[in-house]
Amino acid sequence: MDVLTAYEKLANRKDRSAFPCDVEITAPDGSRVDAWAEGAAAAAWLSGQLDDATTDAELDEALAYYVQLKEMGGVIDEERWHETIKELLAELMAWGNANVEQEECVPC
Repeated sequence: MDVLTAYEKLANRKDRSAFPCDVEITAPDGSRVDAWAEGAAAAAWLSGQLDDATTDAELDEALAYYVQLKEMGGVIDEERWHETIKELLAELMAWGNANVEQEECVPC
């Protein structure tokens, strides 16, 4: 599964227990925004197991593996995780902008 598919699956989850981390980003207006799905998708990708995941259960396994690596200390670079979140946000923005440009605007 690719990281955007993982994000989509994770963004629709109510249960966040598979990735027990709070993730927030600062929006351009200075407000704090929940970015759990972005953080979880980045973690799944950094686990190295996302490419082989095809089910929600396998996505959960990728998240669990990331948490395990992080707990081992020194295996997961925190800065790389933050950079991956930023890359994912940029991809989501590019995807959203491309879809908005394709939409037909009908005057009221």
